[in-house]
Amino acid sequence: MVKLGVNIDYFAVLRQTRQIPVPDLIEIVKILGAGGAGAIAVHMRQDRRFIQDDDLTDLKRHIKSPLHVYVSGSWPQGVAAVSKAAPHSACLISENARDCGRRFSLDMQSPAVQKEAGKAIAFMKKRGVKTFVFLGPQAPAIRLAKKLGADGIELNAWDWSQSPGRSRRQSLLEDLHIAGRLVHELGLELNISHGIEYDNIADMAGMTELSFIYVGFPVAVRSVFTGLPTALAEIFEAIGPGAEMTINE
Repeated sequence: MVKLGVNIDYFAVLRQTRQIPVPDLIEIVKILGAGGAGAIAVHMRQDRRFIQDDDLTDLKRHIKSPLHVYVSGSWPQGVAAVSKAAPHSACLISENARDCGRRFSLDMQSPAVQKEAGKAIAFMKKRGVKTFVFLGPQAPAIRLAKKLGADGIELNAWDWSQSPGRSRRQSLLEDLHIAGRLVHELGLELNISHGIEYDNIADMAGMTELSFIYVGFPVAVRSVFTGLPTALAEIFEAIGPGAEMTINE
């Protein structure tokens, strides 16, 4: 069984366009919790285009669902802010102003990235925050994250999801499954995100020992037309019988 986590960044974008507290993120989270979402995810960016500093504190205080926060491992102030909020878990990603999809994966071949990631992992774990590293399905990078002390790996599905050729897409899917098995063999927790859509999420549900599938944009878009409870129910339906609903009202 796999749990679904929902990223609420895109609702925060809508709020930020007018700099007013609408939509209320706490109300969004309550709807998601009542609909079976097992966790809530947010991205604490340096440019604050989504989530603001106070949001972390408010979400941690008012919601029952586990909170999962993405933050750049090379941004010490962000790592400190996330640690202070003490979410259930955090995921270290790369970041620049034009990042999209696959470019969030950490380049673990870089000595500088390794050093920054190691410091961030140690800092957050010391404060009780379970720490993931966002990576592509490359075995050396996964093994290095384990060596640095990561609690888990969040695999980046972007390349697979965006591949236009059937054979290439199948090869990338196999790479993700192989990487997932390695993560499990190393005793790490496994999540997957980025590029997950209604029409491909079922392919992810069968991965070995997968804890969470994180989605965001597809649910936000569909909710415009169907309403949020229906959009959430439909993605659970798309996952199939392997989905575990966790009611957090």
